[in-house]
Amino acid sequence: MRSSSALASALPKLLALPAATTVFDAIDWGHWFMHLTGLVELAGAIGLLVGRLTGPAATALIVLLVFAFLTQLTAMHGENAGTPFLFMVPLSVIAWSRRAETAGLLGLRR
Repeated sequence: MRSSSALASALPKLLALPAATTVFDAIDWGHWFMHLTGLVELAGAIGLLVGRLTGPAATALIVLLVFAFLTQLTAMHGENAGTPFLFMVPLSVIAWSRRAETAGLLGLRR
């Protein structure tokens, strides 16, 4: 997932566009959760652009996409459930290639 893809996903949520509100109305978590999700996606997009934060941002976006997948399976009856995996593949490559840097940033390196 390039940062432009995360930004393209975040903006409809942050601007409360009908395509985003329909989905969040269907899961019945309210617009506050839609805005929170948009903020997390925007933070991830920015993090992908900041060298030291690229690995953690990719990892955080993968976690977000896992929850998106589960939500699409349950609340959306499987509609578009495969889409998160399309973005998880490049994010996984980024997270894996930056794992040592991420461990050092988190103080996990020995």
